[in-house]
Amino acid sequence: MKSILDGNKGVYRGISYVWIADGDVVHLYINDHGKTILLDTGHYTQKRFEQAYYAMTKCLIDVYLSEKETESML
Repeated sequence: MKSILDGNKGVYRGISYVWIADGDVVHLYINDHGKTILLDTGHYTQKRFEQAYYAMTKCLIDVYLSEKETESML
């Protein structure tokens, strides 16, 4: 079953993102200053969770940015 996130893209907190399907899974790629990073992979296909999937995208990027900020302080 195709993910409802396939092809979804945007910019959140200055980070470009795109969800790309590969078979029955979908991958979240972000672009951070020209560097492409795979952030998540999953089976996100249920229409009833569509809004949760979009909120999850933002949470995943928030976690990435928090970890990046923490690493820069070390």
